[in-house]
Amino acid sequence: MTPRPAESPESEYNSTLEDRVEAFVESPEATDELLREYLTQLLSVWRTIVGRMGRNTFAATAAALLFEFLSLNTLNEIELFGIKLAKPTALQFGAPILISYCFLRFATVYIDYENCRRTYSRIVMKRFPIMYANDLEVTISPQGGLLLTNVPYHHLEKAWLLKFAESVQNRLFDFAFATVVLYEAARLALTYGWDNAFVWISAALSVLFLLVAYGIRFTAELK
Repeated sequence: MTPRPAESPESEYNSTLEDRVEAFVESPEATDELLREYLTQLLSVWRTIVGRMGRNTFAATAAALLFEFLSLNTLNEIELFGIKLAKPTALQFGAPILISYCFLRFATVYIDYENCRRTYSRIVMKRFPIMYANDLEVTISPQGGLLLTNVPYHHLEKAWLLKFAESVQNRLFDFAFATVVLYEAARLALTYGWDNAFVWISAALSVLFLLVAYGIRFTAELK
């Protein structure tokens, strides 16, 4: 049995499911009923993973917009929906950290994303080698049966253009996160000065979270 990829600390991806799938695809007595069961489980896990990735992206975007709103307002008080509030300076220093932390959370969930996709690929490759070789994707139909489509699947080694496009998309996403975090850190420095200790603490923690997140992302993609 091949070694399992790493899982995120709060993984939605069940490594036990991967072991069962691997035993299933190697068994000559594997049935279509079991195949549907495993594909259905993978589909459920996939949806949960994508949902968590989306929530982390939304949280980072909301934090960036809030920080921008606070930065543009130079008064000691801000008025929100007619209510005057003291300007939360601490939130300004924490915003870059929060954004980079959301990206770190996104990266940990990305491990599950890659694991789930690899398990799905093994099912298709082992049980449907002809379809796998001809770029056919196996999915679950609304009636619970197997549905074949002619959609090229990204796991094929020969589909280098799709893999390249996906890699470019991932790098653009990474670059966007890094740009926002560095921009917010620079805005803090210009507002409060480079001699402010909180500016350096905020920048250091933000960069640390970014580097860890990038390491996780690259490791997941290389496996």
